[in-house]
Amino acid sequence: MGRLSRSAWVQRWLPPPSYALNHIVNRIPLIGPRMRAYELLGVRFDDVRSTTIMLGAEVEQPRDLQIGARSIVGGGCLLDARGGITIGSDVNITGLGPDHDCQARRR
Repeated sequence: MGRLSRSAWVQRWLPPPSYALNHIVNRIPLIGPRMRAYELLGVRFDDVRSTTIMLGAEVEQPRDLQIGARSIVGGGCLLDARGGITIGSDVNITGLGPDHDCQARRR
């Protein structure tokens, strides 16, 4: 067997973008570097400076995700963009907490 080319080595040994987003990037505590990392790994933004993806949000298939200006994706959200997702401007998507019970009755 011959030596691997640089791109073959990268594809073989580095994790896919969704792994990096969901295990490394979504834990970066500073918003500026976190948003730049999302952009570098494929998420498309109308205006990355006015958009926020909170800590703990998960993204599948980042290249098929488009987020409009001044939008917020809350922590704990899962954006599964394998079929493509376009989020418009001025949108707030809130994640449910782990103790939220959708079946709870009102008191």
